[in-house]
Amino acid sequence: MTTAQTPGAQLEIPSWELVLKRNSIERLKQERFPLDIIHELPELIARGYEAIPEEDIVRLYWWGIAHDKPKIGTFMVRIKVPGGLLTPAQLRAIGAISLRYGRNYGELTTRQGIQLHWVRMEKLPEVLEAIAQAGLTTVGAEGDTVRNITSCPVNGISRDELFDVRPVIEQVARFFWGNRDYSNLPRKHKFTIAACPYQCNAPEIHDIALVGVIKDGRPGFAVRVGGGLSATPRLSRDLGVFVPVDEAVDVLRAITDVWQNNNRYRISRAKARIKFLVDDYGPEGVRRMVEERLGRPLEDGRAPEAIGEADHLGIHPQKQEGLY
Repeated sequence: MTTAQTPGAQLEIPSWELVLKRNSIERLKQERFPLDIIHELPELIARGYEAIPEEDIVRLYWWGIAHDKPKIGTFMVRIKVPGGLLTPAQLRAIGAISLRYGRNYGELTTRQGIQLHWVRMEKLPEVLEAIAQAGLTTVGAEGDTVRNITSCPVNGISRDELFDVRPVIEQVARFFWGNRDYSNLPRKHKFTIAACPYQCNAPEIHDIALVGVIKDGRPGFAVRVGGGLSATPRLSRDLGVFVPVDEAVDVLRAITDVWQNNNRYRISRAKARIKFLVDDYGPEGVRRMVEERLGRPLEDGRAPEAIGEADHLGIHPQKQEGLY
């Protein structure tokens, strides 16, 4: 066991041996990498639902597949929708999949994704293929991964937004989703990216929030880290930095690496989220470790306050002239 210096304290860093002794999910991930379960799906189907070990059911989470509740032999399939934006063709495709495989039913999730239910096990390969053909994915919709990236629901068309973040969301999704280096995190990891001045996407409750700002005429982001709800709620903390748009992926990687490479957050599932890293080291300590990871200092900045509340309901003129 090694130690790490924090402001005013020495924190012990557990060994992998201790992590694997205490955390059954970490053992499960070490035994067989969860993303690889997709290659075993035909064999699992042939064996039958009741013969599948519970460990393999857990590994299916990494592909957005989970037991329906109650456990009756059918599955929920969660589709990731970056920024909550679908094309008409994608929405029609999801509707057709739901009609054919999911009793013509779907759910909108709180993270702007879509869930299907009642999918029979033998139909899972067809459903995943149909989702992929629509240009969408389920990979990392559950499990210890970067989950669906949320944003302002009217990003790209709102007159109030500081700049269009859709290209950034797409770039971040392409990098992290299905990336093996970011599919064995200590726990689930939630990003939100927006330049909505109303901050309708709730950056204060996300693991990492990129909050759009304009500094000296340059579009970029302030960074908030360590928000979350559940039994130990936290408001995210401002790292005090400005990140230009073209550095967003690098900074998200560095923050995530600082957390995932510290075994202190793999010992207990209850204490594994990045909010506990911020508790232990403080935003200043986290910034210092991120800069060490990047090999360079970050530019100073400040996360802005929301200018008010907005749910974007009603009729509003778009930034595209003549459209509402």
